[in-house]
Amino acid sequence: MKRKSSTSNQALLNRRNFLKAALGAGVAGMAMTSAPRIARAVSAQRNHFIAIPTFGGWDTYLGHQAMLQSHLGGMQIDDYNNLRTGSSLTRRFLESDLSSVNDPIGGPRYMGPLWADAQLGSIYSRMAIWRGLGVEGGHGISNTLLHHGTLSSYAPCYTALIAQDLSLDYLRPLHYVQVSPDQDSLQMLSGLLPTAPMVPTQIPDAATWAALTSLPSAAGNYRRNFVNTAVRNLASTALSSPLSPAGATSFANFLAAYNGADTIRGTGYASSPAFQAIVASYMNAITAGLSAAKAAGRYPTVSAGNVNANQYAQMAFGFALAEFLVAKDLSAVVATPGMTGDNHEFDDNHYLNMCATYCCFRQLVQNLGATPDPSRPGQSLLDCTTIAMESDFDRTYDCSWLSASNVARPGTAHGASASVVMAGARINTGRVFGDVQTGATGVYTSFNSVPFANPLPVDPAKGIPATNGILYSERALLPTMLAIFGIPVPSQQLTDQVALSAIVRGC
Repeated sequence: MKRKSSTSNQALLNRRNFLKAALGAGVAGMAMTSAPRIARAVSAQRNHFIAIPTFGGWDTYLGHQAMLQSHLGGMQIDDYNNLRTGSSLTRRFLESDLSSVNDPIGGPRYMGPLWADAQLGSIYSRMAIWRGLGVEGGHGISNTLLHHGTLSSYAPCYTALIAQDLSLDYLRPLHYVQVSPDQDSLQMLSGLLPTAPMVPTQIPDAATWAALTSLPSAAGNYRRNFVNTAVRNLASTALSSPLSPAGATSFANFLAAYNGADTIRGTGYASSPAFQAIVASYMNAITAGLSAAKAAGRYPTVSAGNVNANQYAQMAFGFALAEFLVAKDLSAVVATPGMTGDNHEFDDNHYLNMCATYCCFRQLVQNLGATPDPSRPGQSLLDCTTIAMESDFDRTYDCSWLSASNVARPGTAHGASASVVMAGARINTGRVFGDVQTGATGVYTSFNSVPFANPLPVDPAKGIPATNGILYSERALLPTMLAIFGIPVPSQQLTDQVALSAIVRGC
């Protein structure tokens, strides 16, 4: 019988040791740890990223991108109840409802009534707004581009790349969690998804979270014990033929997701007073915001209806789970959707959706800001967590209707720009970056060739509109988000868009 070479035996031994270590740790990213990262892992402190995609487009005029009517010059202005063909801006509330914030470099910027209803002014010093990104596509296309990574030259999404990088700092049980009710269901009750390199764990709703953190049933125990036995046998057996690189990666990723979910089994996190209190804080924030919107009387049906925060319970759960996973250091990256809705009609309902989303965003910032970071004395979890929220695109400033059937309930069409609301660590906060053209008598009269409400070129160093600046698009989000975490853009994902350096603290 021919003996295996010592090199071959050593390779099998190393692989078995790796599999045993992975089985014991049960954390994503071990297969990707390389020698240069060892020193980083030893000295690493916690870092987190929370992504909040809001699908369907959002009406930023109501929230973080309002403008003064005096900036429009001779453009036609409509009243909400008197829409006319060719209008540029619809007055959906009184100008006295606008709020003003100051950008230390770009000067005053104006926010819509939701800014006050959601009390975003209380966190402005800890957040940043990026206006005026060019729109790459329409419904779903932009979100596919930004998050799902299915466009060939732009895959994978930046959330997966950040998760992959942070996994090299130190080991976490779950590491990358998607809180989304419309993704694939959990496989083998383990949280495994066969998609991104870091295999995100999907926790779609409160029931799944409860199941993952409860003691498994007898049937569940039997199934998991069966899988455990099979995995341990594989990890302790010298295979005559080594696994292919793809097979080894798939196996390591399965171990990561399977054992990550197993780590939180029996913890009772879902029913714990700590988690329930977090959920309650978001529901209370939504109720307060909706009550403020109702009392303001800006929309007839909003003022006449009852305040019902329960319709936003799923969103509140997602925000609460993101906060909890960060607070417990169970996951480095969490993606949870906000709620805006398609604003082609029923504009007043959209007003409430945006209000609830903004309220949850503000509560997330405040809660993390009030929670000490155990790894950094004197700092909060917000000091080590970056938060980014955006949508497919911004809506137009004028109201319109699609057909005679909804003339009485007009909405908005797809705009020419997109925007991002950010907060927390590694960004220059208390700033408004970029903008859109505000009109003939506005503050950007030097950009005469840029149509109303279109994105403006931006000085990359200062972050304010400049005639000789760069016209950033949604594709600039990937290099900018990676730059915030100090991650180089993968060579296969290089595009004509670069990071907006003014956003990144330290640049």
